[in-house]
Amino acid sequence: MRILMFAALLTGLFCCCSSSNLPKFEVIENSISDIPMKSQILLRLELTDSTYTKAQVIELCELMARTKCAQKMNANPVPTHVWIYIYKSKADCLKDGSSWIAIFGKAGREKKGDYTYR
Repeated sequence: MRILMFAALLTGLFCCCSSSNLPKFEVIENSISDIPMKSQILLRLELTDSTYTKAQVIELCELMARTKCAQKMNANPVPTHVWIYIYKSKADCLKDGSSWIAIFGKAGREKKGDYTYR
């Protein structure tokens, strides 16, 4: 069910954001852990278009963060922890997980989260 909801969300993003300058991307990993102590989402994206600007990467990261932080969970109303990583390529991700170009991290129920861009 969650996979279908995520697929519908991505389809909606592609259709509704066609006038946006979002870079093209593919999902490398979308894992969800949902227990009473911690509802966590981990999302890793690869940019599939070789031409993008820093502003486009920022827009993509912030859009994904807003979407994932608002996602309904079973054990908690929304995720308590959210991690979003954006990589230049899947090969970069697999070779060195710390080679991201943008990250959003939220660790804790009451935290707002932080963005970092390289």
